[in-house]
Amino acid sequence: KYIYESDVFPKSGEQIQNWKTGLSSSETKKFAFDVFYAEEQSDTLSSDDYWQKERSTATLSTSMSLRSDNHSARADFSHRIVSEDKKKIFDQGEASISNSFLNGAIDLNTDYSLRNIEFYPKDIEYVLVGESGIHDSLGVISEDEDENIYISVTEIDYENPEMSIEVNVDFGLFLKPEIITETFWKRFTSDTFIRLTENSTSSGKYKIYFFDNDVFMNEETTIYGRKDISQVFGINLINKKLTADIEFADEETIDNRYQDNDKISEQLQDFSLRFSGIKNAILELSFFHTARTDTRYSLITDTNGLKADVRNKLSNNLNLTTTALGTAETG
Repeated sequence: KYIYESDVFPKSGEQIQNWKTGLSSSETKKFAFDVFYAEEQSDTLSSDDYWQKERSTATLSTSMSLRSDNHSARADFSHRIVSEDKKKIFDQGEASISNSFLNGAIDLNTDYSLRNIEFYPKDIEYVLVGESGIHDSLGVISEDEDENIYISVTEIDYENPEMSIEVNVDFGLFLKPEIITETFWKRFTSDTFIRLTENSTSSGKYKIYFFDNDVFMNEETTIYGRKDISQVFGINLINKKLTADIEFADEETIDNRYQDNDKISEQLQDFSLRFSGIKNAILELSFFHTARTDTRYSLITDTNGLKADVRNKLSNNLNLTTTALGTAETG
C-alpha cells in the first residue's frame, strides 16, 4: 500500500512543515517490507515578516523481515540528512539473523547495529589526594601515598562535537551433537561467542561498518574499541551427573575517550567440574588462570584461582548458595 501524509503547524513566530510518503507490504507470517521518505522543515519569522529557514531534515528508512520454521532475518535502516548551520548525515541500522539446523543441533545467531553519533571530546586531570589506600575514581587502590590519584573529567567540549560511527556485532554458534548422534560425540557441546565494538572518527565509514582491519581498534581514529572472544567446550562425563566445562576467553580494549590511549587485554583459561549426584545439591569446582595488562596503570598481572560453589535446594522457594574462593596474584 501507498502512504502519503502532510502537515503544517504554524505558531507565533515559528512554522513547522512535514510530510511523509512510503510503501508498505501486507505483513504476513513469513515476509514484511516497507520503505518511507519524510521531510521536516522548521522556519522562524524574522522582524521584517520574512520566514527564515532554521532547520530541515530528510529521512529515508526501510525495514524487512523474513521468517520460516527454523530461520529468521530482520533488518532496519535509516539515512537522515540534517541541515542547520552545516549539513550532518546520520545512518542508523540494526540487523539480526537466527538459524537452526539439524533439529537444533546447530544454532547460529548474529546481531548487528550501527549508528552515527556526536562525540564530545573530554579532558581529564590527575589530582593527588590524601592518605594511602584511598580509592581513585576507577576503583583502584594504591598502598603508596605518593601514587594515590583521583581522576576527574575537568572539561567537555560541547561546542565542537566530532562526528563518529559506532558499530556492534554479536555472533553465537552453539553445537549439540547429542540431538543427531548416539556415538561418542554426543557427550560434547560447544558454545562460541564473539563480540566486536567500534566507535571511530575515521572518514572511511564503510570500512567501519564492516570492521575493516585498517580502522578497527586503530590507535589514531578509534574512540572506543573492544573485541571479546569466548569458547566453551562441555563434556558429559557420567550420565550428566558429572560434567566438565573448559573455557578460553580473550578480551582486548582500546579506550581514547579521555585522550590517554588506554589499552587493556585479558586472557582467561578456566576448567570447571560440576557434580549433581547429591540429592537437592550441586557442587561446582573451578580452576582458572587470568593474565591482564592495563597501560593506564602500567599494570601486568597473573592470577591463579580456585573457586568452589555449593548450591542447595531447601524447598521450592528457598535456595542456599555457599561460595569459597582463593586466588594467588603476581605482578
